Amino acid sequence: MKEKYLEADIKNIIINHMVDNGILEENDTLINEFTIADYARRVDLALIKSNKLYAYEVKSASDTLVRLEGQIKTYLEYFDKVTVIAASKHIEKILDLAPLQVAVWELNDEKVKIVRRGKTNFIGDKLKFLDLMTVSDLIKIVRAENLSLKNFRRNALEQNLIYLPIVKLRKYAIKSLQEKYRSTNQDFFKLLNVKNKIDNSDLKVLRVNKTDKYEITLKDNLGLFLEALERLEEEYL
Repeated sequence: MKEKYLEADIKNIIINHMVDNGILEENDTLINEFTIADYARRVDLALIKSNKLYAYEVKSASDTLVRLEGQIKTYLEYFDKVTVIAASKHIEKILDLAPLQVAVWELNDEKVKIVRRGKTNFIGDKLKFLDLMTVSDLIKIVRAENLSLKNFRRNALEQNLIYLPIVKLRKYAIKSLQEKYRSTNQDFFKLLNVKNKIDNSDLKVLRVNKTDKYEITLKDNLGLFLEALERLEEEYL
């Protein structure tokens, strides 16, 4: 038994708990350190399951709760359900500051205790789904919906796609995230099937590597590149 659990230790315990209890299955998508809100916030663990988005925030005994209220507020805008997992010393304060819809799990001696189950509240802001996607993703939606656009800047894309039903935007956003993290999840579940339990060294498998990040950045700039090409065509044709 460890005297002090760090964030990575808690993540491993939580992931193993989720697997053992059928919360995390091979068809789901698990993301380690998922950034949202224009990189202003980073969720410790994000889960896509049954067309829903879940956020899990970890607070070890060595962490403070100074940022937690702001983190929860943002997470509730981007996720259908938010869960805070914390060391015993933090639970009372978390129950006081977190809205009732936020689930609270207590970690004590490598065991997870559900203190508050929380509630699922579906995302109601279309812009949040758009924000979860890259420019390249938004351009794909424009093509799929047979929309005619000459301006491929992000703002222009969002202004036109905001009129789509929220059910469609949810579908597109979830599909784009599943595709983005498909390879990391395939590697993770292959590892899990061999080892049955994960440890700290396995968390890196769930991270998008540098090459993937570079490719994602290139894709996100695709809209600007296409717009520049169109301007050249207008000028010289």
